[in-house]
Amino acid sequence: MRNLKYILMAAAMFMLFSCVYEYPVYIPAGTQLKLTFKLDSTVLQSYPQMNDLSSEEYDLRYVIKAYRKTASGNLTTTPHKEFIYSKDDITSLDSTFLVELDEGSYVFYTVTDYVPQYMMGDHHFSTASFADLHIRCENYHGSTESKTLYTGIQEVQIEHFDGQETSSDTISLTPVLYKYQIVATDLQKFYDSKMTKSGDSPDFVALHLENYYVKVRYDDKEPLFTHMDVYNGCKAKWGMTGLSYTSPITKLNDNEAMLCFDHIMVGPDQKELKLKVGIYRKDGTHVTTVPVKFPVHKGKFQCVKGDFLTYVGLEDTEDGGVTINPGFNGNIDNNYK
Repeated sequence: MRNLKYILMAAAMFMLFSCVYEYPVYIPAGTQLKLTFKLDSTVLQSYPQMNDLSSEEYDLRYVIKAYRKTASGNLTTTPHKEFIYSKDDITSLDSTFLVELDEGSYVFYTVTDYVPQYMMGDHHFSTASFADLHIRCENYHGSTESKTLYTGIQEVQIEHFDGQETSSDTISLTPVLYKYQIVATDLQKFYDSKMTKSGDSPDFVALHLENYYVKVRYDDKEPLFTHMDVYNGCKAKWGMTGLSYTSPITKLNDNEAMLCFDHIMVGPDQKELKLKVGIYRKDGTHVTTVPVKFPVHKGKFQCVKGDFLTYVGLEDTEDGGVTINPGFNGNIDNNYK
């Protein structure tokens, strides 16, 4: 296992917005401050912690910006110090490292994400400005757990003290995106429709799911939020249209297959998400496309299920179709429209 590491970097200038802080913790100046990061356990039921990425491919990265409070109680417009810290054990968000700061009042803002092994720079998200944290859309990716994103805020008061004691404080991390996954419940029916008259077994057909793929296209009229203000309650600000991604089809059991999933930002007044789930052969032949909409909730996870593989809509399902209402997990109303 590689050693934990952190890099002290120069601060970048940008404007701050109104914030809500936890009660400040008082730390003696000159003291080594031990920052401990922990996942907020109350969110695990609504947003399960990611666990299927490999530590050999990814690291956990912690980007921390420490802002000083002025005598009037406002925050400076530039961070006093910025720390970037990473670890290769991605089985848990829990982590601890030491920092030293001058006397004063500070607010720590933290963004935690997953980056390729040994990489300290940005991957899925641009973090140069927490006032405009955004998804890097030049090559949009879906169906990857490495897009999971967590944030945390903590206020600390550092007072004059000549000792060299070590103090500690904990920053609670919570997910700020919405994750959906789309599962087809008509896998056996799809197999049956593709069976040949030569008597091939379902096991033989199942090996050829790799000959199909999914293309997800987000709504062309309503932008998908891609920019977020971390300082103002992690509120999504604006986005882009025309985004899409491809995904393999993965068998879950005899009747179900995972088609796709994504982690997205949710706008302040956004109630639903619209997208099209297209099924294609590996050679590009179009099989079917399902227009679908479902409710979204910031910091939550939902599983959308339905007959996506054998859906029959209008004659040209690429240009239209009937919006279906597949089943949802959790407490979502199945009759949502």
